Amino acid sequence: MKTPAMLTLCGSVARVYEAPTGVDKKTGEAYGGGWRVQLLAEIPLANGEARLDLVTLSTDLPEKFKAFVGKWVRVPVGAYSLKAGAVGFFCLKGVEPEPLANA
Repeated sequence: MKTPAMLTLCGSVARVYEAPTGVDKKTGEAYGGGWRVQLLAEIPLANGEARLDLVTLSTDLPEKFKAFVGKWVRVPVGAYSLKAGAVGFFCLKGVEPEPLANA
């Protein structure tokens, strides 16, 4: 039995796209590329309201996400630290999105 992910994100699949590539003019290093999926997620607020937030994740299974555009899914994710205390997320390798019923 596979161990469940510690973190999951839920949201409506808004878009699946391939990120452009480029080369840093100063260092000559290549950057970018790879597939991304954007989820529109509801973030609960302390006053009982909710705000919408667009979360962009890297993925190695773009075709699996394309099948769910406009539908709600649950996605096991990993997290990493960004500048200014923000958090970034990525889809775990080889893990497919799970459709959410009644969403």
